[in-house]
Amino acid sequence: MLLTCPEILVSVGSAAEADQLLTSLLSSSHPRESAGSLPLEGEAPAEPNLEGEAPAEPNLKGEAHGEPNSGGALTLLERAIHEAIRALLPIALHRSPLALRDSPVEISVWLTTDAEIAALNARYRGVHQPTDVLSFPLTTGEEASRFCPGEATMMGEVVVSVETAARQAEPNGHDLLTEILMLCLHGTLHLLGYDDQTDAQRAQMNRMAVQTLRQLGYMVKEEWYSRHYER
Repeated sequence: MLLTCPEILVSVGSAAEADQLLTSLLSSSHPRESAGSLPLEGEAPAEPNLEGEAPAEPNLKGEAHGEPNSGGALTLLERAIHEAIRALLPIALHRSPLALRDSPVEISVWLTTDAEIAALNARYRGVHQPTDVLSFPLTTGEEASRFCPGEATMMGEVVVSVETAARQAEPNGHDLLTEILMLCLHGTLHLLGYDDQTDAQRAQMNRMAVQTLRQLGYMVKEEWYSRHYER
């Protein structure tokens, strides 16, 4: 178990086409009543199985249509994502299959449309349809163990489709903001080496994400599904 949590550096950007929906989201209310936290004791750590993840992808902020969020209403969403990922780290890192040192951890989040994520899904997973979240890990467990203390570890990028999140928020029992945050945490857990190929692995990932958001005051359901539309 880590005695201290590494500094977390989170950069958040959004495609221009997703901004209208995001702005609408931020103008609506979302409950953040505390629902308590869920214990994680007694669980076995998930075995890393990254076969379902996308391979490392070049920085999307250099390829997509938008720029990283800086100012305005979207900054509120950026702060919420940063807060959630930062709160996840002390819960997830000591169970992570990655042997991370006590050094800064860097993660990039890109909020986009169905069209862009469908293109990425087809290119890297061979699936010709939109999905809700893709993770592009840039650091393996072996690589992470070689980093020097104090050197920033770029874990990778998480890509979330705002449009798919909007469609599956209600079936998952969430408002849109909570659904986006769940997807960001789900993708981050994949970057940390977790996988959801089995029911037990999925349940473990869900409990960590749920505990994180409940501690921050979000009303979130543990029975949550990534790619809810496939069920």
